[in-house]
Amino acid sequence: MDLQVVHVVVAGEIGGAERMLVDLAAAPLAHVHQAVVVFAPDEGLVRFFQEAGLDVIAGGRIRVHPLAEVWRAVGPTEVGRLTDILTARGARLVHLHTFRSHVLGARAAARVRARVIRTEHSTRVYTDPTCWPFSRWSLRRTARAVAVSRHVLATACRKAPWIASRMRVIPNGVDLTRFVPWRSTSWAMAWSDPLCNGWPAGWGWRTECTSSGTSPIRANTSLRPPPPSPAHERKGSASRCWRRWPWRDP
Repeated sequence: MDLQVVHVVVAGEIGGAERMLVDLAAAPLAHVHQAVVVFAPDEGLVRFFQEAGLDVIAGGRIRVHPLAEVWRAVGPTEVGRLTDILTARGARLVHLHTFRSHVLGARAAARVRARVIRTEHSTRVYTDPTCWPFSRWSLRRTARAVAVSRHVLATACRKAPWIASRMRVIPNGVDLTRFVPWRSTSWAMAWSDPLCNGWPAGWGWRTECTSSGTSPIRANTSLRPPPPSPAHERKGSASRCWRRWPWRDP
């Protein structure tokens, strides 16, 4: 039987986390089925995921003002609806991506005895005093957490040292089926094969030869350049976190 993973999205707009989720949920993984439950104020976000070819479940329309946020966190309506969806899908992993999904997703996952995974896309929930009490409650009920950068991991561990053993850094990657080197005119030298084992000055990346002769870019850990500042942490499409960890109790 396939592992049933349900991503919970509670958002009012399409942002970086939602775009990353498209790459993650679209990844063909053996014996894993991924679905996305969307709670949004309109149909735009639902259409966004549907057009990407994902298995999308509309959780219902929401309001995004502060009182509605509190009610959604503690009230019975959305959590009951999400619990029914998780039950119908036989969810074993519930993946939460942004602050609005933290309490709602954790409450529903507890009702169906599914494990909670969180991706920490930014430091907001750790630095905003209006977010942290709710997010901390959810974090204590999280089996595993993924930070998209070392800066996010460090911020989380300063605020909640007890999460260190359950959080790992998996940087966002680059989808090489969509973003490929540009071998043309004045940039040809930068992408040429002789630089496959080199590191152009000032770059935090290296080029790597492939059998096809192209030179895709990958993060270079062996050269150990100076740690980037938070403002220069790389963003992009999703890493395949399902392949990085054994999803079982430590």
